[in-house]
Amino acid sequence: MPSLFAGTDRLICRELGINDRRQLDDQMLRFKPLSEQSASCLVNRLYNQMTSNASGRIAARSEQLWQCRRATHIDDRNSSQETLLEKAVAQLADQGHMPQWFNQCPAASGISDSNSDRRRAVDLVHLSGETARLIELKWASNTPAHALFQLLEYGLAYAFARFHMTELGLDDRPLMHAHHLGLEVVAPRAFFTPRSWPDLFARFDKALAGFVRTRSGNRWSMSLRALSFPKDFNRVPFAVGRDVNANCRTCTLTDEGRIIRDAFHGLAPA
Repeated sequence: MPSLFAGTDRLICRELGINDRRQLDDQMLRFKPLSEQSASCLVNRLYNQMTSNASGRIAARSEQLWQCRRATHIDDRNSSQETLLEKAVAQLADQGHMPQWFNQCPAASGISDSNSDRRRAVDLVHLSGETARLIELKWASNTPAHALFQLLEYGLAYAFARFHMTELGLDDRPLMHAHHLGLEVVAPRAFFTPRSWPDLFARFDKALAGFVRTRSGNRWSMSLRALSFPKDFNRVPFAVGRDVNANCRTCTLTDEGRIIRDAFHGLAPA
């Protein structure tokens, strides 16, 4: 069986009028404007492509699929800003300082035979009552458009899993029972340069809402938005993984841990 996401690059590139999805990392890229109808059609085409990729007997071979978990390990020498931030949240959550947060949630593991899908995971998950949030975390890499389509694929993979919950053995997953699922790109304010991304988010927010409303019979809902950290949170307070382990893997909330916790509590529309 191919990857659940096989063929989605082609559909996205064709709709945007670009040749290669990697072009989405170009800050100067001017892609074809999308109408609300075009965004809605693309959402349906992407979902239908995933359904086609998973045709035949739908079953999951991974117990981690859409499982809320905390992957807290980070190498002492790791200096990736996004990884430092994500692991800080996971460790703070593990210590009870951010109890509703999880990370590295597998979005397609075990649905197909593709090894690549094992690496497809949502950066951060926030689960509170009947509301769940899937977060694509960005710091200094990629672009808003890149993050949007990455998160859009995860949102549709979630919808696929939810619509095939029983076949995939996911009835016991809390995420599968949320009344509302929010897809969020979270990044510093400087990440959201004032180009064409606001219209793009608005188009796909409306397209996803309509898609889920129709397919679910209005039983649950989905949204898409861009959120930025508070203005004063413009640097990650860790240089390497060793700093994260020292300041976040503690039962007492440190000053650095408080900075991270407060930054995520203070998210606002970009």
